[in-house]
Amino acid sequence: MGIGIHTQRNNTTDCCCKVYLFTEPNGVASDDGDHTGAFFTLYPYKLDREGNDRGVLLAWAWGASRGVDALQYLAAHDPDYANLLDLKKLVVTGFSRWGKAALLAGFLDDRFQVTAPGGSGSGGAAPYRYDSFGNRTFRTAPFGNEYPWGRSSGAETLGDHVRHQTHNSNEMIRRFLNDITPAPVEPRMYRTGTWGYGNRLPFDHHEMIAAIAPRAVIIDNTNDDYADNAEGDAIGYEGAKPVFQFLGAPQNLALDLYMGGGGHSLKPAQAVNIVNFANMVLSGKPLAEDVKKQLNTDPYLNAGTYERYYGGLQTMMPWAGAVH
Repeated sequence: MGIGIHTQRNNTTDCCCKVYLFTEPNGVASDDGDHTGAFFTLYPYKLDREGNDRGVLLAWAWGASRGVDALQYLAAHDPDYANLLDLKKLVVTGFSRWGKAALLAGFLDDRFQVTAPGGSGSGGAAPYRYDSFGNRTFRTAPFGNEYPWGRSSGAETLGDHVRHQTHNSNEMIRRFLNDITPAPVEPRMYRTGTWGYGNRLPFDHHEMIAAIAPRAVIIDNTNDDYADNAEGDAIGYEGAKPVFQFLGAPQNLALDLYMGGGGHSLKPAQAVNIVNFANMVLSGKPLAEDVKKQLNTDPYLNAGTYERYYGGLQTMMPWAGAVH
């Protein structure tokens, strides 16, 4: 199940997934604050205390699940589809904001046996309480990549999402920005040295990944996708790892960080590795040793390069050293 037009597949790879279904997310919910589309037709947006101020990430995840409903209906009512479909082997994937939605879909719907968020970063696999700004070891020069909105100067934070992507989430998430006294011009948004971090969050996205266990998750990103917080994706992986280990499924969590640069894109080799990982999980096909090493290596962990400017592995998860 692919969410969005940038979702990649590899037609030449021997994949356990013989049927590909792609959802067009803007038909489910428009990528703006207009709250239009099928989801909001059924569940009208309303700013109230009843939880009706749902964001578009939830709407897109809902759309992926409705796609599975459609497959189940076809399998139940048409013998040809029943023979074609194996609904115990479902993968959900997406890239960028659709990667965030794919992670949410896997979190909410246990029919997805493999969740593959690509380039999901801040608001996806990366904890909001970590900012990679300041880490120069893995940077390319000049620092930052060009994005449609300009050059990045560090990872997106919760404050950035609240200011620029308010339609992604509900209103409640604003309450977890820093509590600043006295309040600046934009309340709870900034204080010296911190850029709208969610340090009041009762939980963070590494726990969202962990909640999917023992079902499988593979996280993809690129080392120089700075605004997307690739290092944060790796911290999400580290934070979720103990839960997968505890549940006896350490092989069901993978991290595929492409260290060759290239910015905000899913590389062809990463698309192939998603297929290889899915084949391992769903069909028991062993991973090649080089692929296994790639998917079980955190390139930042042992190099001591996690940025401590804000957050960081030891700051957020002081117990983490005991599980490696």
